[in-house]
Amino acid sequence: MNARAQMEELFNRYSENELIFASKVYSEHFSEAMTEAAYYKNLSRMCKNGYLHRLSKGVYCRPEKTRFGVTLPSDSTITQTFTENEQGVVIGYSLYNALGLTTQISKYTEIYSALLEEKVKQIGSILLKRHILNYSEDSCMAIKMLEILYHYKEIEDINNAQFIKYCQQFASQYNDSIVEYILQHISYPKWTIAFLREVLDYYHVENNLSQYLSSLSEYKIPKMEDIYAAA
Repeated sequence: MNARAQMEELFNRYSENELIFASKVYSEHFSEAMTEAAYYKNLSRMCKNGYLHRLSKGVYCRPEKTRFGVTLPSDSTITQTFTENEQGVVIGYSLYNALGLTTQISKYTEIYSALLEEKVKQIGSILLKRHILNYSEDSCMAIKMLEILYHYKEIEDINNAQFIKYCQQFASQYNDSIVEYILQHISYPKWTIAFLREVLDYYHVENNLSQYLSSLSEYKIPKMEDIYAAA
């Protein structure tokens, strides 16, 4: 069996429109059988004859072929691939909209994921950023909170009543060690951390966030009293 036949045999194990990460497949199955150049040359040929489709650099699929023509992975399929099994989290307006913080939507879905090999990648309308960490339920909740606080002033038509509701939920489940873990892997400006401390202090939740802040600095952050007044 020649190299291309071996590749097709392996790719046939993938469901139609399932994402194929080329470098991972090469390192796990073909690094000893062929050169990397030969491998990618075969991938290029498979795309030209329609067997594969290149979604983005290093990401392929076997497109689904129906009587209406060829279809490619949906945004929800791509999103699921990069977030399932604690591998990522959706951020940005897709998050804000899902939480009821705004009715505004974006043309793009933003995701942090550990599956990404590059720092940044775009697949259609999916924008991906690489952050290697364990996206447990608690970690994702902390990331979501930090993202909301970081972008609070930029979220169009923000629903402060829903924001307060999320703050209350987060404060009731707050875990210092989880937030410290996130801050070790994702860099947020000090004013965002100060904003989180403001939220936690308002609900009388003990925290160790002062270790990340300067006692000599006055951070320009929203005050919870003002947010409640605006809700």
